[in-house]
Amino acid sequence: MKPPDICVTAPVPSEEEVLKAIASLYTDGLRPYSRILRKRLIEHSQETHPELLGKDGGNNIKNFKNCDSGKLRALCEASLQIHVETEEGGEWSAVLVDREPNFIDIYDPVDNYPQELWTAAENYFKSLGESSGVALAGGRYTSAKALVQRRLPFLECYSLGQVCHILQLAISQRKLLGYFNGGIVPYEQSTSMLKNNCAQQKQ
Repeated sequence: MKPPDICVTAPVPSEEEVLKAIASLYTDGLRPYSRILRKRLIEHSQETHPELLGKDGGNNIKNFKNCDSGKLRALCEASLQIHVETEEGGEWSAVLVDREPNFIDIYDPVDNYPQELWTAAENYFKSLGESSGVALAGGRYTSAKALVQRRLPFLECYSLGQVCHILQLAISQRKLLGYFNGGIVPYEQSTSMLKNNCAQQKQ
């Protein structure tokens, strides 16, 4: 009998938990945008409460909800160790007042990565298309986390922020990956490739 889905709402974290999450994003080279910070807090909550994941590693959890964004922002604004900055599109970020920011700009179009990396990445990403399932479930952050956890040799010297940047370049410039049904897949299986094929057929 299939276990029932579980819906768990992440509790409002303490200031100490938020500071820990922000510091970990600094280590990863990722700017603590609110959406990323909330994901990191969820990850830490799951580490603290492994019983929420279930025996199958979390497949029974239908929706581990983010903590309330408004309450999280209020907590950050009340902290003397955090400075909240308003970002574009209604987004905000929480930076530490006593640490110099050194974040990776994942939208930077400049590609300074060695060709050896891209050769290995292309071979690996093509192998993902050999299965019928989605190659990498989720967006850039979730997919980058999955790749780091796989301990791939060609990514082992790069931070999570750099892997996010590599994914962005693989999608936007290298045409190695693309999006399909909310996941990241080999470009040949992506929505962009399908649209290009349709456009060519019409021409």
